[in-house]
Amino acid sequence: MVGDAIIADRLIYHYGRTKAVDGIGFKVGEGEIMGFLGPNGAGKTTTVNMLTGQLRPQDGHATLLGVDVAENPAKLKAQIGVSFESTGFPKNIANIEAKKLNLPFSNVFDTFHVLGLAWVCDGNRLYLSTGANNSRINSPLLA
Repeated sequence: MVGDAIIADRLIYHYGRTKAVDGIGFKVGEGEIMGFLGPNGAGKTTTVNMLTGQLRPQDGHATLLGVDVAENPAKLKAQIGVSFESTGFPKNIANIEAKKLNLPFSNVFDTFHVLGLAWVCDGNRLYLSTGANNSRINSPLLA
């Protein structure tokens, strides 16, 4: 039997007097894909931040992969990866530079070669799309 991967029940989050999320509730089953659509300020990012342990819901309850997002964010963060719109890491950083900075993706070149994806490497630099560049910090293959 397939269970629920995400359960959000009456989540609330306000920034001062502004209601960013006002009682949202939904379920996402294991293996399902879902997304948020809406205008700027609709609460999409705030909801994702609550579901991933970045923000504690001010009211309501949520679980992700069976973990209570408010009560155990450390356990939650150990089970998921989140790729934000921008990471703050330089694009096309050299492997040697990453190693000097002790960044989590410093073994990326070896990984790409093992997987037969050396074409994204040129010397000791990676050439990735913006999305791939942003997500590499959270990829278990690149850590």
